[in-house]
Amino acid sequence: MRTLICVLSLILTMVNTIVAQEKLSPTALPTVSPNGLAYGRYADVPVSQYTGTTEVTVPLATVTDNSLSVPVYLQYHTGGLPVGAPASSVGLGWNLNAGGMISRTVRGLADDIPNKGYYFQGHQIVYPPLQKSVVWDLDPEPDVFTYSIPGYSGKFFFDKNKQAHTIPKTDLKIAVLAPSSSNGFYAFQQFKITTPDGVVYTFGTSDDETQQAFDYVAYRREVQFTSDINGWHLVVCQESNFG
Repeated sequence: MRTLICVLSLILTMVNTIVAQEKLSPTALPTVSPNGLAYGRYADVPVSQYTGTTEVTVPLATVTDNSLSVPVYLQYHTGGLPVGAPASSVGLGWNLNAGGMISRTVRGLADDIPNKGYYFQGHQIVYPPLQKSVVWDLDPEPDVFTYSIPGYSGKFFFDKNKQAHTIPKTDLKIAVLAPSSSNGFYAFQQFKITTPDGVVYTFGTSDDETQQAFDYVAYRREVQFTSDINGWHLVVCQESNFG
């Protein structure tokens, strides 16, 4: 098995961006980190002649280990900028692509809130909401996650049975390390995306917990580090042999 650690000193200083803890009203608080928005642009508006966009990149480095290779580069999306769009860690309209990222748009409550989030309690949501089994303080709908890895980008969500579904549909396998009484976590700590050719991309936290790279967004008036993780950066990629 070949393993490639993708957390470089350059990446660590730039992608672990914490949203400033300003005194904002709840309606003014961001729902996706600036870095997440920068990556998400490529899932929302793919670069192609159909969308009228072109590729603008500045190569910085390439991390390699035999057959594994992860490019690190700056990229600029030419699809225009929404009014009031925040700048990422490398500037307005620019994105530092260090192999990939997963971010999310929270719908209702965050999916990973124990005992309330959709990932844990989605099976209790009943539509139409007329039955007594409906608990009104539960998360009513799944969050939407945006992913980007070499050769793939798009979105996914978890259904009430904790199964991931990609948009558009792909053959990618997506697994999450969710909070539980056994691990003591209070938020999604790790995602793994496995490609059809057997490359596993690990986001957020490495298996041995020595590498971590997150973005945080304050859903309240200040960041709560245990529960406001909203972006998971690539930390490891490896080849996995499937029998």
